[in-house]
Parts: sequence; C-alpha cells; structure tokens
Amino acid sequence: MKLENRLKGYLASGVHESQFHIFTGIYNTLSVVIDGGRGYSDIQSKTLSEAQSLSLPAFKEILTQLESVGSGDLAKDLGAIVRTKSALIAFEDETLDLLENSIFSLNNAPHEFQVFRSACYNVSSQLSDATHEYCAQIHKHINYDNTVLKLSAV
Repeated sequence: MKLENRLKGYLASGVHESQFHIFTGIYNTLSVVIDGGRGYSDIQSKTLSEAQSLSLPAFKEILTQLESVGSGDLAKDLGAIVRTKSALIAFEDETLDLLENSIFSLNNAPHEFQVFRSACYNVSSQLSDATHEYCAQIHKHINYDNTVLKLSAV
C-alpha cells in the first residue's frame, strides 16, 4: 500500500485525533500536578516542581506538532509524525530521568514530597503508556513494514 494511503487511513481512522486528546489531557494533568507541588513547603517539592515546569514548553511544542498533522501535505504530515515520535520518546525519558535523579530520593523525605513525587510518577507513567501506544499506532497504520519512517527521517 502506498504511503499516502497509509497516512490517509491513519488520519481517517480517528486514532491520531484521539491520541492528540490523550496527550493534551496528560499535559493538563502535569500542569496541575506541578502547580500543586509549588504549594508544598519543603524544598524538594518546590525544586522538583520547578524542574518539571521547565519541561512544559517542550511538551507544548510536541502538542503543537501533533495538532499540525492532517494538513493535507503528505511531506509535512509525515515530517510532523517523525518529529513527534522522536520528541515524545525523548521527553518520556527525560521526565523519568528527572524523577530518578538522586536529588529527589525518598530518603528522609517529608511526607508532602513523597505524595508529590508519587503524583509525578503517576503522570510519568501515563505519558509512558501514551507514548508507547502512539508508537504502536504509527507502526500499525503507517510503518508496518519498518521502512517508511526510516526512509522519511533521512
């Protein structure tokens, strides 16, 4: 099947729009969690909240890329999908790496921080699940022969 048909089928299936809404929901949840962390009095919560808030513009850019898919220009749509896939994987890794940093360990941490860190992990888990699903859907609908996105990314 031609790439154009694969991409049209993916967009027509509604999967892309659904994934956009899922990532938008995760972005909104992360924003709320970060704001909640700012309200805690301990330094670890405030530091983690500030560190995570620095990542929000990158996440917003990913959402912008996701939203741009479906413009009708095959090259632009495919480029946005390739960039989005790579950006989501990198963002997911960065988010988890931040939480696993030794600065944010639970050793002798106040209860507030433990609750906040748990909420951050919950959002990180949602992001991870959604990213894996996005990659699976791209593979299923567009890249099932493992050549399209490799050739397009070059």
